[in-house]
Amino acid sequence: MDRALVTQARLLSEMIRHGLKTRGEVARQSGMTKASISRLMDELLQAGLVFEGQKLRNSKPGRRARLLTVRSDLAHFVGADLEGMAVRACVVNSALEVVASARHNVDPRWPTGKIMQEWAALITDVVRNSGVPPAEIAGMGLGLPGLFNRQYQTVHAYFPPG
Repeated sequence: MDRALVTQARLLSEMIRHGLKTRGEVARQSGMTKASISRLMDELLQAGLVFEGQKLRNSKPGRRARLLTVRSDLAHFVGADLEGMAVRACVVNSALEVVASARHNVDPRWPTGKIMQEWAALITDVVRNSGVPPAEIAGMGLGLPGLFNRQYQTVHAYFPPG
């Protein structure tokens, strides 16, 4: 894959995770020069993937910075959580706005398999109700109660009693 495209994808990912940014902030966060960021951002602006917003008030001398934001429909993500008495799921856009969400109660006496089936069905329903085609979901995060083992990068999940 083209190195510039990989770099642009990385920058877009950082901007989505951290919200609105100026070119200077993107340069500092990425470790790239302001000139490189400016060139890459100009390409993203021309492609319609990023928008330039209002000028910020400067506390220092020089040209006023503009906020950059990623197009909100550029990517969608699913977040899902398993808690003691319920499962939750949501779809958010690249502006981190909730597009759809839902919660289903679970009975802690249910077997683990049934709770997982309920959770999977909830995620499927939320994606369907969001109107976002499943092929356009860029990522998914799952919240499981339990202990995280840093050494082995594993989660020892705790399911509700039963």
